[in-house]
Amino acid sequence: MLQQEVKNLIENRLNDKGISQNELSKTIDVSNATLSKILNGKFEGINESMFLQIKNKLKPTGYQLVRTRNYNEIFEICDKTREHKLFTAIIGLEGLGKTSTLESYYNQKPNTFMITLDKGMNPKQIFSELAKTIGITPQGSVYEIKRNIISELNKINNPLVIVDEISKTTLVNLTHFQDLWDGIQHNAGLIISGAPHFFEKFKQTAVNRKIGMPELYSRIAYSHYLKKPTKKEIQAICEINGVTDIETLNEVKNVFNFRLLNSFIRNKQIQLI
Repeated sequence: MLQQEVKNLIENRLNDKGISQNELSKTIDVSNATLSKILNGKFEGINESMFLQIKNKLKPTGYQLVRTRNYNEIFEICDKTREHKLFTAIIGLEGLGKTSTLESYYNQKPNTFMITLDKGMNPKQIFSELAKTIGITPQGSVYEIKRNIISELNKINNPLVIVDEISKTTLVNLTHFQDLWDGIQHNAGLIISGAPHFFEKFKQTAVNRKIGMPELYSRIAYSHYLKKPTKKEIQAICEINGVTDIETLNEVKNVFNFRLLNSFIRNKQIQLI
C-alpha cells in the first residue's frame, strides 16, 4: 500500500537522521501538516501524487552501492572534516561517485546538512536552500540568511555542511562561502565537492591574486582527488546488482566511471541490452 510505504519512509528518515518533523518538512518541501496526517495514519484528503512525490524524495534507488575505494575515502574525509572542524574539497570527474556517496553519508549521519547546486543559482538561492536543509526559513538579504545559518549551525553539536556540484556555480558565488566558514569554523566542518576544472581555475585565480581568491583558497585545509574504478570494483558492483555472466563482465571491465557502469547495469536489468 503506497500510503503505508510513505509513512514508513518518513518514520525511517526521521529516525535515521535524528531530525525534527519540521526540519524534514522544509527539506522535502511538504507541509508539516501533511506529514503529521501521514504519520498519524490519516491518509484521507491527501492525493496520490503527493504520496508519490514524497516517496520519490525519500526512497533509496534500486541500484546497490558498493563500498569502493572512493566510497570509503569520502566517508573518512567527511568524518575527519566534522571531527577536526575543517574546510575540505572533494574533487573528481563526473561519474566517480561523489554525489551518490555524499548522499549516502548525509542519509546515514545525524547533524549533516547537504545541498546540491544547480546551474544558474544565485547566492540568495544557494543559501536559502542551505537554510531550508538546516530547518530554518530563509528571510531577508543574503547577508541575513547567512547570519541565521551561522547562528543555527553554532547551536548544533559537530555539524557538517556539504555543498555538492560546486562547479555549477561561479567563482564569485564561491566567495560567499568564506563568510560562512569564518562564522562556523570553531564548531562545524565544511565540504565543497565538484569537478577538477573548477578547482584548477580556483587555484589559478588565487595564484594570480584575484580579489578575494587567495583568502578563500588558503582556508581549504585539504583537497582530495577521487580515482577511477578498479576492475575488482567493477566486478563487485556488477555481481551485487545481479549481473554475473562472464561475457558481460568482460564487456564492462574497462569502464572508466561508475555512472556509465550504473547505466549499463540498469539497461541489463531491464533487458535493453
